[in-house]
Amino acid sequence: MCIFNLLLLFVVLQPTLSQHFNYIEIRYVKNNTVFVSPYADDVNFEKEITDIWIDNQTIPVLKTGSFQNLPKLKVIKIQDCGLDNIEDNAFENLPKLRILNLSKNHLKVVKNRTFSHLAIIKLYLAMNGIESLESGAFHNITNLEVIDLSGNKLRLLHTHMFRGTPFLRQIDFSFNKIETVASECFKGTFNGVGQGEDSFLKLNDNQMKRVKLGQLEGLYNIKELNFGNNIIEHVDLNTFKKFNSIEILNLENNQLPSLHDYVLRDLQSTIVYIDSNPLTCEFVKKFARWCASNKKDNTVNSSHLKQCNV
Repeated sequence: MCIFNLLLLFVVLQPTLSQHFNYIEIRYVKNNTVFVSPYADDVNFEKEITDIWIDNQTIPVLKTGSFQNLPKLKVIKIQDCGLDNIEDNAFENLPKLRILNLSKNHLKVVKNRTFSHLAIIKLYLAMNGIESLESGAFHNITNLEVIDLSGNKLRLLHTHMFRGTPFLRQIDFSFNKIETVASECFKGTFNGVGQGEDSFLKLNDNQMKRVKLGQLEGLYNIKELNFGNNIIEHVDLNTFKKFNSIEILNLENNQLPSLHDYVLRDLQSTIVYIDSNPLTCEFVKKFARWCASNKKDNTVNSSHLKQCNV
């Protein structure tokens, strides 16, 4: 958020009866002015607050009702605070909340209903060390457009992961340990994305071995898919058959020897990045012809092309 020409004020607050924080430094915005409370135990003191920023403090637990008297609050950022537990209803009564950033903490599990029914548009949970997601962790976040879970320790993405969350357009699961993506994991997402609009799913830098038919159900209007830096050996036939407007598919640095003709057929309007795979010369030649016939740049590196006499 831009805060040009804002006046920075320091405020010392008196202790309240409802202590939610352990006397930490909290920055907040009220009436376009940034205030700093250097010794705060609570933030439910001023209904005009729109932004709360807490960095490099100690907050192991977000307690129930931590922000309950802040009806105009739009942004919460709690980063590098050692947060490892979020109690039920920690974010209750926040009708204006749009951005929630809890990155760089110590959350291990994302529980059901922690974020359900919030009006947030952007949710950042990167670099927490998250190992598991309960089945309804991201259900019914009806306005959510952006979610970032990169840099965690996830191994499994379960089915119908975003039920009731139809307007997602940017999903980042990069730099995890994901081996399995369940069928219909993303079904019901990207419904509001128009052709050519900025939208992506990042699954790069994981441990996937195969792109299976059904895993990408519901992503038909997506602009960019990134599977780079996995160990993918095979892409199922018809995986991209129903896709409408995918512009970029990144399969670089995997273990693919080739792509089936039917897969290429369904990607005629797509730029396919496939370098740094153990591609057979037969496929390298076929891919060169496919690029030429569809007026695309060949993304296989020149040394591999030369090796295969292309």
